[in-house]
Amino acid sequence: MSRTPRSTARWDWDILADRVTWSDELYRMYGLEPREFRASYQAFIERVHPEDRKRVELIVGQALRDGQPFEFEHRLVRPDGTVRVLHAHGAVERAPDGRAIRMFGTTQDVTPGQPGGTS
Repeated sequence: MSRTPRSTARWDWDILADRVTWSDELYRMYGLEPREFRASYQAFIERVHPEDRKRVELIVGQALRDGQPFEFEHRLVRPDGTVRVLHAHGAVERAPDGRAIRMFGTTQDVTPGQPGGTS
């Protein structure tokens, strides 16, 4: 089975301010309207499927500690209850003193049965 993503969305997390910026495509993937939703790390975690949440938190935590690029798949629960499979890639930017100050990356919808997802 090959996975050809339908589109690529971008995100950027200012860790110190806990301010997350999402591209319009990421809002579409999540089934959300930018004017009705304030993106944050906690808001992201709340939308990760409950069975995937702990694993995602561990991966993000490890990246914050070691500063290494990461990638993972996780399920998303949209407001209408539908579940999508997303593939995320990310990297961490550190301050000169070593603190993680920014995380950024891309997300692709690889939901089976969706246009561009797994066939």
